Amino acid sequence: NVKQSGTKAEQDRIYWQPDRAYLLPTLGANAGYGISFGRGTNNTGVIVDAAHTNSFNVSANSSLLLSNGLSAINSIKQNALLYQAGKMDFQEVKDETTLLIINLYFTALNAEDQLAQAKLQFESSKASLDRVTAQNNAGNIAPADYYSIKGSHNNDQINIYNAENTVLTAKINLLEAMNVAFKKDIKLERLQASSSPVAYAQSADDIYATALTSLPLVKAADLRVKAAEKEVAAATGKLFPTLTLNGNYQTSYANNSPGSFST
Repeated sequence: NVKQSGTKAEQDRIYWQPDRAYLLPTLGANAGYGISFGRGTNNTGVIVDAAHTNSFNVSANSSLLLSNGLSAINSIKQNALLYQAGKMDFQEVKDETTLLIINLYFTALNAEDQLAQAKLQFESSKASLDRVTAQNNAGNIAPADYYSIKGSHNNDQINIYNAENTVLTAKINLLEAMNVAFKKDIKLERLQASSSPVAYAQSADDIYATALTSLPLVKAADLRVKAAEKEVAAATGKLFPTLTLNGNYQTSYANNSPGSFST
């Protein structure tokens, strides 16, 4: 997802570049050379007999957009804003991926804690089962109480199996989000309590106000609104006449070489 968003941001930048070049003047040139044989005309337009005629011409032209109701400029600004919005989208995807991985990391740690708790419960019920088993063998406990504790111990064993599957699934999800090859025996490093984030000193309203000015998601939406406004302005500009400055230069040369024959 991050790579796809980065590619989209680069695509927006590429769309922006040709628009800027549209304001630059255009320049074209042509050159030609020709040879003809037989009757032709000289430089004064008189028909003459010639063995061959050489001709050469050069032309150049240039065009510059002077005005089109600011349509081109607003279109450039629109694509520039979309490019900026694309970069904000790219940052937003990276932020979302970061939060997803953090959440999956703590989910995996919680699953490990649940497994450790299930094992402690299993050991505790095993001790109780060993005690009542001895009492049952001596006939000092009611069978119903014995089988109740034994069933509870079996449930604790099942809880361990379920907790192990939960840990495995949590690790798979975490490594998948990180695009890392799965290893069953992978160990997660646990953060120290001293490195845990402290509580926010700001109020909820202050945090919300900060988010409106800093979150890429909000910035991207704001930039797209501004881009839409420029799109409307560019479309409106097309209602006005277009003023263009054009220039053209052309020159040619021809010579007739008399031949040794006449018609």
